[in-house]
Amino acid sequence: MRSMWAPSGVEPIGPCVSTEIPGPVSKRLRAEMDPIHVVVVLRQSAA
Repeated sequence: MRSMWAPSGVEPIGPCVSTEIPGPVSKRLRAEMDPIHVVVVLRQSAA
């Protein structure tokens, strides 16, 4: 978990993170990191 919150000079969220983390975890992480995408994540999980 600690590695997700990049300590120094690394973007906390990005393509690399989404590819390394499993689908559901990636979606949840993005929802927490970027509130704007919460609706999108909910729609994807609902669909």
